[in-house]
Amino acid sequence: MKAVHRTGARRDGRSCGEVRRLGSTDQREWRGVVSTHAFEDWSVHRGAPAEVALAVDFANTVDQRDFGRFTPQEFLVAAGDLVGWLRDRGFAVDACSEKDFARALALRSAIREIAASHQSGVAVRGDGPDLSAALDFPLRPRLDETGAVRLRAVEDGVRGALADIASAIVIAEAEGSWCRVKMCSAPDCRIVFYDGAKARNSRWCATAGCGNRMKTRTYRARRRADGA
Repeated sequence: MKAVHRTGARRDGRSCGEVRRLGSTDQREWRGVVSTHAFEDWSVHRGAPAEVALAVDFANTVDQRDFGRFTPQEFLVAAGDLVGWLRDRGFAVDACSEKDFARALALRSAIREIAASHQSGVAVRGDGPDLSAALDFPLRPRLDETGAVRLRAVEDGVRGALADIASAIVIAEAEGSWCRVKMCSAPDCRIVFYDGAKARNSRWCATAGCGNRMKTRTYRARRRADGA
C-alpha cells in the first residue's frame, strides 16, 4: 500500500513525520471519498448516527480500493498518523505509544471484520467476528441530555478516544443498528459503509458506483461465456 508523504511543520510547531495525515477534506482531494465526512459524494447510504459514523470513518483509514484511479493506501502507518487523525476529529490527543497504536489497529481490524460479516454469505474466522478488540476499553455508563444511557470513556488521550469509538459498537449492537455497518461486496473496493436502506439489504457502498460496476462486470463475463 502507498503512504502519502509531505514535508513542513505540524500545526503544533513540531517537525512533522514522513507520512501525511489525511483529514476528511484531504481524503476527498487525494483519493476520492472514503471518509464519512465526505461520503455523500460517493455513497447514497446516509443516516448513520454520529458515533457510528466515526467508527465507519476510522475503519476506512485503510483504503483497499483497487480499480479505476484508486490504489490501496494505508493512512495510519505510524503512531503519529493516529494522533493527527484523532486531533482532526476534535480529540485532545498529544501522543500515542506503540502499544496504543497496536490496539488502535486491532480495533480497526475488528470493525472491518465485523462489517464484512454483515454481508450475507460471508465467512469469517471461527464462530464469528472477534469483538474483544472493541470491548477491551474501560467505559462508564452515563445519561445524556435526553435521558438515554450512553457509554463514555474513563481514560483520556488516545485510549479515551479509542474507547469512544468502541462505545459506538457496543451501543449500536445493543440498539440493533450495528448490523447496518457493512463492507462493500465489491472485492476490489471493501469500503465500510452504513446501510441506511429500510430493508437493510444494501450490498454496495453506492449502487450507482460499485453496484453498477459489478453488474456490468457480471454482464460482460456472461456475454463472453455465451460467445465462447
